[in-house]
This record gives sequence, structure tokens and C-alpha cells, in this order.
Amino acid sequence: MNNEITVVNNSVSFIDSIDTSAVVSTMKKIATLQAVVQKTLKDGHDYGVIPGTSKPTMFKPGGEKICMMFGLTPHYDFMDKIENYKDGFFAYNVKCTLYKEDKAVSQGVGSCNNYEKNIGILIATQFQRE
Repeated sequence: MNNEITVVNNSVSFIDSIDTSAVVSTMKKIATLQAVVQKTLKDGHDYGVIPGTSKPTMFKPGGEKICMMFGLTPHYDFMDKIENYKDGFFAYNVKCTLYKEDKAVSQGVGSCNNYEKNIGILIATQFQRE
């Protein structure tokens, strides 16, 4: 078996094709956005660590503020839901689509049910804030 590497000349490398001024500009925009988010969002109201978890989570008020900053409007659709009052089981599968004017620009799906370990704590925490 031959383990030689053949180098092809006259090709443009990926690194050579990067517009470094565009990268620097993008990095500045990211830093500015992070500074605005850190200054605007409040720990314990807009985001926080949910008991039983280790990382901060964005709460609804924080998500709404970020949507306003970008001029985005969220639209929610229930993809599936179970509301069994007799057995006390509730489960939801929701799709969120973000719109900029009339154009959909992003979409995500989330699900939860009341048998999840931390859902009761999260709901109680959210009601305490409002």
C-alpha cells in the first residue's frame, strides 16, 4: 500500500478565499449583539437556571425581547396535544415560526409533558415572576 500524499498545484485554498474584512465585521456584530443582550436581559426574569438543570435557559420574556430587537413576530402552532383531565396527563408538541414582516425566517419545535421531572418547578417559577 502506498502512503504518499499528492499535492495539486494551481488550486486556490479555502483559507485564501475567505474575505477577512467580512469575518472581522461579523465578529464585531456578534460582540455588539452579545453586549446588548447581556445589558438588556435580566437574570431570573428573562433567563435563568431551572432547578435540577445546570445551564441557563431562556425564558419567554427574554425570547420576546430578542424577537422585538430583531423585528421578529413569533407564531405558535400546536402540532399535537394531549389533555387528559381524567388521568391528569398533559402533553404538548408546539412549533414556533418566526416571521420578519410576512416572511418566515426560522422555525423550531418544542415538547413537554407534566410527567417531566422539572416541569412543575418551571411552571411555578414562571407564575411567581408574573
